[in-house]
Amino acid sequence: MLSLGYGTISGTCRLCLRYSVRFCATNTKTKHNKESVLGSETRANANLDEAFGKSVRNQNSQVSSQGDLLQYSKLFVPKPDEGITQPNPCAIEPSQESFETKLSEKTVSNPQWTPVGRPNSPKALLKEVLALGKIRLTSLVVLSSMGGFAIAPVDLSFYTFSGLSLGVLMTSMCANSINQFLEAPYDAQMVRTQNRPLVKRSLTPQTALLLASLFGVSGTCILLSTTNLTTALLGVTNILLYTCVYTPLKRKSVVNTWVGSLVGALPPLMGWTAATGSLACPAALVMPLVLYSWQFPHFNALSWNLRGDYSRAGYQMMSVTDPALSKRVAFRHTLLLFPICLAAPLSGLTMWFFAFDSSILNAYFAYLGYQFYKHGDSKSARALFRFSLIYLPLVVGLMLCSKYWDCFMIFKDAKQLSITDPRTYHVSRPNKVDQKLERKSVTMSQAETT
Repeated sequence: MLSLGYGTISGTCRLCLRYSVRFCATNTKTKHNKESVLGSETRANANLDEAFGKSVRNQNSQVSSQGDLLQYSKLFVPKPDEGITQPNPCAIEPSQESFETKLSEKTVSNPQWTPVGRPNSPKALLKEVLALGKIRLTSLVVLSSMGGFAIAPVDLSFYTFSGLSLGVLMTSMCANSINQFLEAPYDAQMVRTQNRPLVKRSLTPQTALLLASLFGVSGTCILLSTTNLTTALLGVTNILLYTCVYTPLKRKSVVNTWVGSLVGALPPLMGWTAATGSLACPAALVMPLVLYSWQFPHFNALSWNLRGDYSRAGYQMMSVTDPALSKRVAFRHTLLLFPICLAAPLSGLTMWFFAFDSSILNAYFAYLGYQFYKHGDSKSARALFRFSLIYLPLVVGLMLCSKYWDCFMIFKDAKQLSITDPRTYHVSRPNKVDQKLERKSVTMSQAETT
């Protein structure tokens, strides 16, 4: 009996021990599984929080005034042609009734997406059209053509001046629209250009091409009807250079910077030809040469701090492929502005005190160019770029203030080679009233003589 009882007790103990060990192992495994599940849920919730804003799924969080409202990421924006059928495609239902009650008490009870789509008003459409034509850059182009028109030593016509401004505006917007059409896939990769109309799809590519065609045809017709054939041909040449040479060359060679500078130098030449009808006078090249050399320090300093963007989009800029060349070219052209400004009084375009006034600006510009060449950092590039924005209007303003009205008397041969005498060149259209009066006076005088 005693041995039987001992055996029964020992067997029972062994069985209990076995089940206790198995129970502990099961509890441990269950605990680890719960922890792993909680960890995976936490990671999933963190990913959702990162995508959609602060989560409302944490049961122990305290409700604040704005914290527990579902926030939508600005990066997650529907495309205009992806028909969305669900009113709240990313809404997440809270798991507890308390959260439903608290969310219903908020001012924003049904948050929606803010889609970036096509403009829904005439004002918004006009804004996108102006952005397609790069209105800021176009304004500078128009101002430079006005400067070339005003510096010409002739009696100026307001009719021709208005036609030139409107024509240059249209042709510049045409070139910029085609440029954005061709570079839309690459603009999407740059922070600087990711908000353009074709990138965010507020305008379709077909609309961009249609607007570019309207701008180009109307601008050329305006220049041809209000100025002369030379100015209209220069406008068409500028469109072709910018769209067919400069734009594709940006992804192939650093020579694109020289071509782009040539494009920027043509508008003041268009202003001169609109006023004079001739390119025979050497003074016509002074202001275009100033703009040509000015663009190298201006653009190289601008692109220096945007090298990451240009490299990401695959553009072959000097600051990306050859930073040393970018610094050298910028410094050289700040020095080249000295003889160009000196050529203004030598050609008879300005009086001699312009050489002294412009030398002060050129000296400081060259100093900033040397600092950029020596250090090549963001600070020196930023200083050079900011002063370049001030330099150009100051130099053009000094040139207009010191304008000499008889430079064609210095270059007699250029005057003889001119198609028309620049000092007496006028467009006949704005003087129709005067012509009628002259005809009446002629007929009256003839009647009196007879």
